[in-house]
Amino acid sequence: IVEPALKFETEIVKTFDSSDFLIKGDRNSLIQLIMNLLINAKDAIEEAGVISGIIEVSLKNENNSIIMEIRDNGSGIPEDTIDKIFEPFFTTKHKDANRGTGLGLSIAFNIVKSHKGFINIKSEIGKGTTFTIKFPKSENIAAEKREKVKSPQLKKQLQNKTVLLIEDEENIIDIEALFLESLGLKVIKALNGEEAVKILQKENMQIDLVFVDWEMPVMNGEKTIEKIKEINANLPIFIVSGAINEKISDMKIKGAVVNIIKKPFNKDKIIEKLNQTVNF
Repeated sequence: IVEPALKFETEIVKTFDSSDFLIKGDRNSLIQLIMNLLINAKDAIEEAGVISGIIEVSLKNENNSIIMEIRDNGSGIPEDTIDKIFEPFFTTKHKDANRGTGLGLSIAFNIVKSHKGFINIKSEIGKGTTFTIKFPKSENIAAEKREKVKSPQLKKQLQNKTVLLIEDEENIIDIEALFLESLGLKVIKALNGEEAVKILQKENMQIDLVFVDWEMPVMNGEKTIEKIKEINANLPIFIVSGAINEKISDMKIKGAVVNIIKKPFNKDKIIEKLNQTVNF
């Protein structure tokens, strides 16, 4: 007798106390923040084996602040590790093919900090976790628009170009793909170097740029770049890494890659590097 697999479902419940939630910030970074926290909540629910998962998202005005809460009924975080949760590369998740670098919450922390905000976490094993984010409220958007420095724009000849994005973590690749698509690029995803090589070998496959993660199982970034160069020596390649080491820097110096992009993604920096280093 084969029992049917359990079907896990997660519901997102939204509660907003008004429609006036104005803060001064970068739209793409804030989307990345929310995506990271939602993915973290989803993973916690799945890890706990909760069949009916609930993620509650609430927004409210409080004096001169906007308060956002994201609450889940997942596995919770042990008390002895909760103080480390925002450290780069620290993770409570089981390391497998799709999870585990621990960059998601570190990225979230840095985004909140860059927006002059504050993030707090409360958690209880077996009951779930609540992230509370406080942003300073914007009282005069019109004035801020006048003061805002114009952000760089992607060159027209780069619009609609196709990026092969190689990243071994599904959670991270989904966020990065959304980010690149918001810039006007098309994205094809590959979860490891071997998969990327197979994509490039397909007939009539049009790839204009490659973003490759450095630390990957199956085939690491260095080997993946070698294989890509064998297929198309002129394809512009960008290394994407949370930490830049001597070997990565050396590859740029030798011309094996056109540039290096440091995680987490930064809209202005990526646009600047693409505009400077890629010509069509």
